[in-house]
Amino acid sequence: MCGVIGLICDRNRQDLGKMASLLLRSLEYRGYDSTGAAIQGDATDAVDLRKGVGAPSVLVDDLGISSMQGRVACGQVRWATFGAVDAKNAQPHVVRCKTFLYGAHNGNVTNTEALREKLIGEGHLILSDNDGEMLVHTVEHHFALELEKLDDPADAQARKDAMRRALVRTQAAVEGSFAAIVVDPVTHTGWALKSGSSLYFGIGRDEQGPFQIASSDLSSILKFTRVLLPLEEGEAVEFDHTGRQVFALREKKSRDGVVSAGAFIDRAPVRSRLRAKDTELSDEFTYFMEQEIFAQSQTARSVITKYLGGSRLT
Repeated sequence: MCGVIGLICDRNRQDLGKMASLLLRSLEYRGYDSTGAAIQGDATDAVDLRKGVGAPSVLVDDLGISSMQGRVACGQVRWATFGAVDAKNAQPHVVRCKTFLYGAHNGNVTNTEALREKLIGEGHLILSDNDGEMLVHTVEHHFALELEKLDDPADAQARKDAMRRALVRTQAAVEGSFAAIVVDPVTHTGWALKSGSSLYFGIGRDEQGPFQIASSDLSSILKFTRVLLPLEEGEAVEFDHTGRQVFALREKKSRDGVVSAGAFIDRAPVRSRLRAKDTELSDEFTYFMEQEIFAQSQTARSVITKYLGGSRLT
């Protein structure tokens, strides 16, 4: 188990690193072997990547993530599965073999070795043993192929269309279950993919303006906003400072029929009734399992009260 975050604001923010750090800290129960974040500012494709071995509660300050500013952030906490616990296997991964993008994942890519062999054969430089890097390079590979077809690869909308096609091809090539965040640094656009692992998407606004968040953990998003964009299995959301759009990663059934891979899906945001404290770990407990055990009696009372109008047992 690992955890990923993606965060895009409508403008440069002095507190972007602080926001990303709070999200990463909220994911610590999902992984504390390594922590990392890639952050971009306004009007530049430069990416500031900081990652290392250790828990987010320590590294967000030690690496200076909490004091970074910018507009776009992608981050990950890792519970090691593929590859040793070391800096090279920490995520996110920034790749520049065929084109330029960065990303991170949560989950397990089960055909990692087959992908590694194929990618190396295609000229990709693989720097880690991590399955997340194979996923990011696979996206990069297909994105580069799609960009080659464009009359103007610098056109923002054309790049977004190309990335959606690349992600559909990546979904078909990658085996396993995962959630991922991928960012095109040229257009400052992010894509959040849900393919077998938990992923939530929130839409918020504060005194500094609107922002959008993708995260493996619901409670981390609820700390910032209760407005959610529901994501179903096999779907992705494309988001930037102007808005967001859900689309299908593979052909899937819907109430209105069959949705083709890559097709947009109409999806309205909803306001969650949950609060962050309803889903996060309470201060009085050390582990979620411990909290859930102690919550069983109150849960039983609530069910009896709701459906039976109370009971002498309560």
